Amino acid sequence: MKQPLKNLVSFFSILLPVLIVCLLGGNWFWLKNQIDQFETATLTELAKKQQSISYEDKSISGFPLFMNYEYADVDIRDRFAAIKIPSLKVSGMAFPGKPITMETPQGIASVLPKTIRNPLGKSELDYFKITIDGLFPYPWQTPENYYLDELALEGYELTLKLSGPFTISQTGLINGKFTGTVDNLKPLLTQLRDSGSIPKFTVTMVLQFLENIKKNSSMDNLGENEYPIALTVRDNTVYLGMIQIFSF
Repeated sequence: MKQPLKNLVSFFSILLPVLIVCLLGGNWFWLKNQIDQFETATLTELAKKQQSISYEDKSISGFPLFMNYEYADVDIRDRFAAIKIPSLKVSGMAFPGKPITMETPQGIASVLPKTIRNPLGKSELDYFKITIDGLFPYPWQTPENYYLDELALEGYELTLKLSGPFTISQTGLINGKFTGTVDNLKPLLTQLRDSGSIPKFTVTMVLQFLENIKKNSSMDNLGENEYPIALTVRDNTVYLGMIQIFSF
């Protein structure tokens, strides 16, 4: 190989990795700036609604390929109650179309006002994990289509797993359809019935409803206390069939 050509190859072999690192680094810092702006705007909007989210510490890592956020002592509250999260982790690759994972490895503690009685006498969820595989992963680009790859919620000896598509409008309204399974619901309903929190006939109707769904379900290998479930979210209101569960 002639010397000028050899020098040119050597030059580009050095330049190309530098350009790649610069591009990756630029993308990482741009994405971080967008997330920080979105976080600030969200907190401002919540304050207008007499709601707040605060945390004691935040760390960011993963440069330049990953975007990993870790929050310590997160406090979410409104006029009626509060949720405390000792550790919240949000992670994913710093590129479009990649899954975003959120988890609370130390659980979630809900704080209810004294005027509200907790029928189970507990206030802790053991573990909460949500994984979102978004068609467009940047949440500030709305309205957009998303896909919830898995939401796994465990607490009160209950395990709920859901997946499905949803949308977020420019005004923050969420609409979607989710399917999955719920495990150990029967013992929980029985406990609520025995404590007098739910009427006996209501528990009986719900269990019969779930048994019928299970009998007609195409899902295989369901456990004794595991049932298929389908939830619909319309304008931030969650429905089980035609029954309204709660709004947020």
